[in-house]
Amino acid sequence: MNFDEIFKMLVKFGGNLLVASIVLFVGFWLAKFASKAIKRIMERREADAGLISFLSSGASLAIKILVIITAVNQLGIQTTSFIAVLGAAGLAVGMALQGTLSNLAGGVLILSLKPFRVGEEIQVQGVTGVVRQILIFNTILTTGDNREIIIPNSKISNENIINLTRLKTRRIETRVKLNFGENVDKFTDIALKIMNEDPRVHQTPEKPSVIVESLTEGALIFRLRAWCDTSVNSSVLADLHKRLYEEINRAGIYFPQTAIDVNLKNNPNLSENASN
Repeated sequence: MNFDEIFKMLVKFGGNLLVASIVLFVGFWLAKFASKAIKRIMERREADAGLISFLSSGASLAIKILVIITAVNQLGIQTTSFIAVLGAAGLAVGMALQGTLSNLAGGVLILSLKPFRVGEEIQVQGVTGVVRQILIFNTILTTGDNREIIIPNSKISNENIINLTRLKTRRIETRVKLNFGENVDKFTDIALKIMNEDPRVHQTPEKPSVIVESLTEGALIFRLRAWCDTSVNSSVLADLHKRLYEEINRAGIYFPQTAIDVNLKNNPNLSENASN
């Protein structure tokens, strides 16, 4: 092979390499453009936010794979051979990355069954937070103290999920301890009055209630229940605690006090030291 042939080969390969680079550049730009376009179109149609994230990221990934295959073909590598090698490699990688594939399947299940949507507050895997994004492989939550939690979709799809905000109403519940001998009827009237006076408390499906839940050593335990809108349940419960404390003190009703028994025994050594 003489110099001219080598030069022509380099020129041809350089041209193919340039075209392949352009294909990659334009293709990746198109993937980004398509992802944004899908988001805009689906948002205009008021589609589910989780579905928007899932489809836009999936479309971007699919376009990038096609672009890479096209660029490889432009370099003169047989696409069929490349796809066969890619398939074999994909099988090996797939076996090694079973968890990742499980996350993908979990994402599909989440979007199909819709146990939660973007913007809803859920409790899963011991974490409570608002759903911000549902992606192909994971779901992103934001906690009340503004921490970002990323949970693999396979973990979520195989766990019990508590959706805290999907239903419009919630029942709040709290427990109060009182000393034996306190006026039970008086406390009950005070608690019911506080709950019934709160305009956020509902009278259906159940009216506010106060019951003696149990008797313990030195105390009566009352359980207070009321229904309200899910969006205000935390503030209703906080205000109930505050007013209960104020009204109970005003009425002369007392909470149990923690007592510590201290037993002193005669110690000859201590007595001798004290005398010295």
